[in-house]
Amino acid sequence: SSSAYDALPGDCNRWLTAEEALESGSGSADPFISKFSAVCFMTARDIAYMHTSSRPMGLIQSAVGGTAIEEWMSDEAIAATRFASSVPGQTSQLYNSMVAPWNRFAIRAALWYQGEANAQQDIAGVDKTAYYSDMLQSMIRDWRDRKR
Repeated sequence: SSSAYDALPGDCNRWLTAEEALESGSGSADPFISKFSAVCFMTARDIAYMHTSSRPMGLIQSAVGGTAIEEWMSDEAIAATRFASSVPGQTSQLYNSMVAPWNRFAIRAALWYQGEANAQQDIAGVDKTAYYSDMLQSMIRDWRDRKR
């Protein structure tokens, strides 16, 4: 499967200025920002208008479409849920590769725009809503605790 960064391999995993993000990069005809999450960009833009004035703001996109919440949770966060023994499939891979590396950074906000994979997930004897609610609350607690 392709990701938003496939067309811009030289721009992945490095900081870009706002000017660079608006320019075409790495042989692509499209600006980098056209491959970035519009939800993230627009939210950050509105926060900047309201609060940051001229202070710089960094945006980090860690995203993989079609994934389940368990992949974005640490093993400890999953173990802290009442459904830990019912978790299907792969767990923690995306947390380990795309969330944990940012644990040392001062992150002020995170946007969670996910859930499609879990909406289609059936676990025998488990209510989907209760399961996802428990997983999301545990993930948020875990992410916050690691930032202190």
